[in-house]
Amino acid sequence: MINHFKQIVNGYNPNRMMSVDLLRGVTIFTMILVNNPGSWGNLYSPLAHAVWHGWTITDLVFPFFLFIVGLSIALSANQTASSCDKKNQANTIGINRFELLQIVARTVKLFLLGWLLGLSYYNFYDPQFSWFNDKLLSIRWFGVLQRIAIVYFVCAICFRLMTSRQLIILCMVLLGAYWTAMMLLPYIDNNGNQLVGVLLPGNNLAAYIDHHLFGVNHLYHKSTQPFASDPEGLLTTVPALVNCLIGILVAKSVLLKPNTPDEKTATVNQEQKVKQQIIKLLWMAFPMLLLAYIASNWFPFNKNLWSPPYVLLSSSLAIIVLALARWLIDLRGAKLWTAPFLVFGSNAIALFMLSGFVARLISMVKIDGLSLKASVYSMVELISDDAKLNSLCFALLFMLVMYCPLYWMYQKKLFWKV
Repeated sequence: MINHFKQIVNGYNPNRMMSVDLLRGVTIFTMILVNNPGSWGNLYSPLAHAVWHGWTITDLVFPFFLFIVGLSIALSANQTASSCDKKNQANTIGINRFELLQIVARTVKLFLLGWLLGLSYYNFYDPQFSWFNDKLLSIRWFGVLQRIAIVYFVCAICFRLMTSRQLIILCMVLLGAYWTAMMLLPYIDNNGNQLVGVLLPGNNLAAYIDHHLFGVNHLYHKSTQPFASDPEGLLTTVPALVNCLIGILVAKSVLLKPNTPDEKTATVNQEQKVKQQIIKLLWMAFPMLLLAYIASNWFPFNKNLWSPPYVLLSSSLAIIVLALARWLIDLRGAKLWTAPFLVFGSNAIALFMLSGFVARLISMVKIDGLSLKASVYSMVELISDDAKLNSLCFALLFMLVMYCPLYWMYQKKLFWKV
């Protein structure tokens, strides 16, 4: 096992930032883990979403990923600039046709992958099942990959066209506009009552818009009242943009900040530079975290509504975890344990798609009347009398299975870039 981990770490590309890849790997690992328990009725509380207001570790996964998308937008632009030998190209303002086409192409691919995953189910054992009617005509327009697509498209263009100061102003405008809309814009329920500032499941402005714009059959929560709703709906995507924009700002202002004149004329101790970056990260995170808890007195933390305090909370915690990763890897030299997460993080979208297909496949295939998942889980249940532990063990077994093809791809240097 140790030699296996050493092989992975020793083969890591030195031109990449390990702490960012680690953060991506931990995030996608947690995302797939919490999406594939043995039993949804037996979950440890940190591995379940908050019922409505509030937050758990699981609620941080998606905004962490959007934060990492922001980091990647800036870091990849910097790597392109370095390979083209164009000084500070990552910090220049403007976008050319080729860059715009790349952004559009990636956006379309992410959208199509999201729809493909949503359509990849067939009930072979129900003669009444119609894939055309039950899946295609009821396709969920929005989802995880679709939200990533929209956020990536908007933020990648903003990165190219706006300065850091303008990005900060944009973040404040987006959060302020969303807060104002959710709290002050009136809407009409099914009984003709005018409502304003309601923040209940299925009864809020975001649900009202999604219900009337997309229709009940195309939303995730079809039975919420008075409106069907979707945690990745249209209006709630607006504050989600800020998680990604903050990732861009962190990369531009800390990770990619140009050297000072003094640093250009002298050999700067790398360890000291990392310490300075960690301090800057923490100085960014803690005021944001404090502001999040103050603001939550008026608009509670809520992942489904992607509330502004939730944006500030998740972004500040993502920055703190990034600072911790930099401290562990670049200062303490603790790299060996990162190996499996580097494998997962190097092909995050491939892992998300593969895990989605496999999860659907093991629920479709039946053995003696039981789905393949249920059959495997019945064996896992022999581990202990603790139902929650057994459910977690199944999820870990699922991740072990996922690790095998991802490690093969890592070995072959097959990195799927959407």
